[in-house]
Amino acid sequence: SAISILNVFGYEHERIMHYHSDIVIQKNCEVIITETIKVYAKGYEIKRGIFRDIPLSYDYKGGSYHVDFELLSVKKDGEEESHHTDWLDNGVRIYAGDESVFLSEGIYNYEIKYRMNHVLLFYDNFDELYWNVNGNGWTFPIDSISATVHLPDGAKVSQYDGFTGR
Repeated sequence: SAISILNVFGYEHERIMHYHSDIVIQKNCEVIITETIKVYAKGYEIKRGIFRDIPLSYDYKGGSYHVDFELLSVKKDGEEESHHTDWLDNGVRIYAGDESVFLSEGIYNYEIKYRMNHVLLFYDNFDELYWNVNGNGWTFPIDSISATVHLPDGAKVSQYDGFTGR
């Protein structure tokens, strides 16, 4: 049988080791999202940094919704990181990294913080947060994903659902 030889980090392939989304719903209905993305880079796809695609329009229950977006900060290993954005047909792509700096093989912790508006849906008996925690644009494995949702004072959870896949 074939034997895989792993490097000193214990990983054969680039990956997202952990993806956490901290979602804070404001009283004014804006949502502030801080994503912490721990990656193992080997220089194949993660050469200078990472990118994150965020959809800004989507179809839901027969309607088309458009959301507001403001990038607040991008960090790598706790320090401000070079970044830029490109507009996509359906949203925005955030690039974290400097095009002139190649990463050494290793583990990196990225933090992307942004503000969204119009991601809450309002009904007669309840309000709903409709959010894809990590998006669908990743080309390598994600070992684990978690999310924490913080509600404004006085808000209560009446029900919740979570889904995986497209």
